This record gives sequence, structure tokens and C-alpha cells, in this order.
Amino acid sequence: MLHAPPPSQEYHWFNHLLGSQGSRWGQADGAGFAAADWRAGDVVLTWFDIDISPDAPPPPYWMRVGMYTYPDVANVQLIDKAGNPAGEFVELGPLDAKP
Repeated sequence: MLHAPPPSQEYHWFNHLLGSQGSRWGQADGAGFAAADWRAGDVVLTWFDIDISPDAPPPPYWMRVGMYTYPDVANVQLIDKAGNPAGEFVELGPLDAKP
């Protein structure tokens, strides 16, 4: 569920590439597009290229994706369909990627 952010609040995305033991092998953060342009019901698609560390183990990997307020860097709480807190990130995977 997307609630309209305060007009002055900015958000950044974090994207962490994790190995099977939970170690981080790549990361990309960024703004995406201005929160002031969001409207209720929008679907937000943003592309991030993530460099995988050359000493990373072979796949599988998982992606941990979430948002934080910027510049104060406070993680944004996700909510479920009922409006209840649901953590600070989503985890996707397993993924097959090559360093």
C-alpha cells in the first residue's frame, strides 16, 4: 500500500545482494524518482545496476530491497494489505547471477 509522502520528504532505495550465508556481495542505493511526484495507486519501477564483488561465492543469491528517508537514513516500515507493520525490506530469490 502506498501512502502519499509528505511533500518535503525524500526517499532512497537500498538494494543488497546477499549470498546464501547472508553476507553482502553487492549493493546499490539511489533516489529513483522524486517522492513529490508519487500519487496513491502508483506502481514504482526503478532500475539499479549492482556490481557483484569479484570474490563473491557462486550463486544462488538473494536481493534485499527497501527504502529509507534521505538524508537522515531511517528505514521505512513496510505495511501489509491490512495496514499492519510488515518489516523494513522484501527479500527476493534465489537468483542466479554471475560476478
